[in-house]
Amino acid sequence: MQHHMVAAKDDNNPSNNSESLQAGVGLFHQAHDFTIENSNIEVVGGNQYQCNNINHYHGLQYDIISKLNPTIKAFHDVGARSVCIEGTRTEILENVIKWANEPSPDIPGGYWMCGMAGTGKSTIAKSLCLKLGEEGLLAGTFFCSRQIQECKEYHNVIPTIAYQLAQYSSEFAAVIREALNMDPDIAHKEPDKQIKQLFANLWKDIPPFYTPVVIIDALDECENISLVLKHLIPAIKNQEIPGLKFFLTSRPEQHVKDYFNIDNMQQDRQTLQHFYLHNVQKSIVRDDISIFLQQGLSQMSISKDNMERLLERSGVLFIYAATIIKYITGGGRRAQARLANILDLKRTPDKVETQLLDDLYGQILEEVLSLSKLSHPEQKQSLNVIYTVITTATPVSCQIISELLKLDLGSVQATPLRGHTSLVTSVAVSFDGTRIASGSDDMTVRIWDAISGQAIGQPFQGHEDEIASVAFSPNGTRLVSGSHDKTVRIWDILTGDTIGMPFKLYKQVRSVSFSPDGARIAAGSGDVTMFDAKNGDVLWQIKDGGYALNFSPDGTRIVSASTTVRIWDANTGAAIGQPYQGHQDYINSVVFSPDGSKIISGSDDHTVRIWDSSVQSVIHEPGQGHQGEVYCVAFSPDGARIVSGSDDKTIKIWDTSTGNAIGQPLLGHTHYVNSVAFSPDGTRIVSGSYDKTVRIWDANTGDAIGQPLLGHINWVRSVAFSPDGARIVSGSYDKTVRIWDANTGDAIGQPLLGHTDGVNSVAFSPDGTRIVSGSYDETVGIWDANTGDAIGQPLLGHKYNVSSVAFSPDGTRIVSGSDDGTVRIWNANTGNAIGQPLLGHTHWVKSVAFSPDGARTVSGSDDWTVRIWDANTGNTIGQPLLGHANRVNSVVFSPDGTRIASGSSDHTVRIWDATTLTQPEISHEPCTNSASEVTQFPYVNHLKAGSDFLELNMGSFGSDLNTASPYVHFIIP
Repeated sequence: MQHHMVAAKDDNNPSNNSESLQAGVGLFHQAHDFTIENSNIEVVGGNQYQCNNINHYHGLQYDIISKLNPTIKAFHDVGARSVCIEGTRTEILENVIKWANEPSPDIPGGYWMCGMAGTGKSTIAKSLCLKLGEEGLLAGTFFCSRQIQECKEYHNVIPTIAYQLAQYSSEFAAVIREALNMDPDIAHKEPDKQIKQLFANLWKDIPPFYTPVVIIDALDECENISLVLKHLIPAIKNQEIPGLKFFLTSRPEQHVKDYFNIDNMQQDRQTLQHFYLHNVQKSIVRDDISIFLQQGLSQMSISKDNMERLLERSGVLFIYAATIIKYITGGGRRAQARLANILDLKRTPDKVETQLLDDLYGQILEEVLSLSKLSHPEQKQSLNVIYTVITTATPVSCQIISELLKLDLGSVQATPLRGHTSLVTSVAVSFDGTRIASGSDDMTVRIWDAISGQAIGQPFQGHEDEIASVAFSPNGTRLVSGSHDKTVRIWDILTGDTIGMPFKLYKQVRSVSFSPDGARIAAGSGDVTMFDAKNGDVLWQIKDGGYALNFSPDGTRIVSASTTVRIWDANTGAAIGQPYQGHQDYINSVVFSPDGSKIISGSDDHTVRIWDSSVQSVIHEPGQGHQGEVYCVAFSPDGARIVSGSDDKTIKIWDTSTGNAIGQPLLGHTHYVNSVAFSPDGTRIVSGSYDKTVRIWDANTGDAIGQPLLGHINWVRSVAFSPDGARIVSGSYDKTVRIWDANTGDAIGQPLLGHTDGVNSVAFSPDGTRIVSGSYDETVGIWDANTGDAIGQPLLGHKYNVSSVAFSPDGTRIVSGSDDGTVRIWNANTGNAIGQPLLGHTHWVKSVAFSPDGARTVSGSDDWTVRIWDANTGNTIGQPLLGHANRVNSVVFSPDGTRIASGSSDHTVRIWDATTLTQPEISHEPCTNSASEVTQFPYVNHLKAGSDFLELNMGSFGSDLNTASPYVHFIIP
């Protein structure tokens, strides 16, 4: 394969010499037969090359490429752009370079660096361009800018990058040339067409043995950038551009942040990485700014104390430090006088001194006023309020401002409360309605006077990442906050001090709530955790319980939500009823009605739903003792016990009346336990394992009976007793079925051969004369249990692996479950399918069983649900049984048919009431408006979160079902 590259010359780059050629072509260190035509080459920038004889550049037609009309001023090496000073931003740069160099396809294809104004995003981006260029990994750049017309035009972004890709690689150039031949006007089309035609086909005929990086800086400075992001980000997430990586930077503007939904990034395979620059630990930023100031002012003699004062003035903003350096050093012989001016806190700064900051924050203020959709008189009112606040130079109440300006109080209060330096993510109102608490991406909590809008005290500082949720205690003396730093903190409202040590969790905290008596705190982090509010002890925890949560008004229940709504006993953590299913997307907020009889949930699916909170159907949730996934369960013949097998290599026996474990785990297997079964008289248990053995146990003592049954040469996937208890059948991944003497452990006859792939499931017929098997070869087999001969032809119909099979109680039918997501019922005598496949599961069906009367079948699936079917009609009975938090591996009816046991990869065994199959009902049709807020608060009817400020409109207390109880707070995760 030959690669040819072109680029512009950079006289300032030290790599521009013949000795650097070998390093420069390091991009293709994995290529074979690498050649470069026309050896008269100038090497520049580390990753781009200019062939003097343009005709040899793979026939590239520059008259066509020029039709892309690239924005040259958006290139990283055009114009003056600052780079990081040596020794600063080292960890940030190293992490991004590591991401760029990682060849694994599992590494995210996109990296978004978000930072507030002045935190140094563009400087980092420029430094990355140089470093990636040196490594031959920089494919293209676009630096957006409000000051340059063509650099803020969204139509220019994709064509400019495509132009650079054509310069970067001759293979890219050929693909882009072909796209331009098809549509010469693509540069003027909308981004969706540009991305599809210019990017999506880049790697169609090119092996992606390297992954160059495209850098787009300052997305927020490009007008209508949403029209690019709405197509580019999905293309990255869906791996439609597998041969490119994208490094993107922006401020946390909502119109940009909307496309980087962090919640949805945590999928089976993360496709976008994110980093909040303004959340970097302050001590690290301070050290970097210290180096920056010392180098920028190195020509001056500045005392350590004065340098410390300059550092303190800069805070965490590089732009402030840059402003100081530019002002002081630009004074020439007046530099020392200008330094004194900066250090004089009593002096009013002049325009020259603050020009950079004025330009930056002037833009921000202009955006806020122009984007708020205010009429001209409303904009004028808002400006007057802002002017008054600035002029008074001291905190004043909204009442005073309204009197000074002769405006009504509401107009003043409608002006945003400013103080946070990043997005406001959560708000709560005290129960007397006098105060508001807010949590922000800036890692602080603030308290506000709800009447005047004035900040009360200093920000509460302590969290090390964005704050997702805040809530007042019932008596209003404490505030609880939950953060992405994986901690929960309690604050003294009067002093702002933390009370005790932070409560630590293993995941980002998304929601917090005080109990009505103030004694407990619930936190949602994906898991639901209950803390003692005094000492921080964990009272109980539910894995994968949800993110949003709230207490019931009486404090006896907790409601939590992720994509379903669930209720828990607040004292024990036990599940109450089944999950409420109906929302089609992530649930942001969930609360009880004031009387506790209803639950209200708001979701990203644009609906608000109201549910009856009184329905219950789960009997027990035993089985919390396994340390791994539960692969199999079985009832004892009398229904009094359940046996379960797990990938923790143990077998456990449970009391079905209490849910408690009986005795100690049965130990002996050296690998996962895949299958278990009771003998017909209930005195023995048989188990099959990945350790290739079958074992028999005393069901009363737990002792092993005899030696392991050896013979299979691969995993044992399934075992079962014969109806008389004299024989055991086993199915293995070695493609065989074996029959054993249950008393001696000896093999009976030869292995049953016929399947062409591993055997997943085996079962005896009720009269013991036949055996049924299900296999990875997508077939169901029936065998003569006495001779071992196959009976008839394999049953064909499933499209994928057959995971589970069972006979009906009368032996006339067979049920099978498959990885094709279907359940099938067969005539056991003819082998013909009965009716159509039973459809409903959305993932692999792992286990099936008949009810004792043969009227119903039950199935468990990787979609985390248990379903019950009418065995005669094939119709589903009731709603899916929801509650497991991972795939369901095994299901079985109790001997009397009133209960169902299920074992899951969530490490639990559940027992269900098979006689009451009602799903919690929606008692109100879903509202079809956008719904991320579902509550109102006492005395406040509008609280807006999601920007850098709070917006208040004062109102009266609501009284309908959408009103929160006094013990409920609201968050936007």
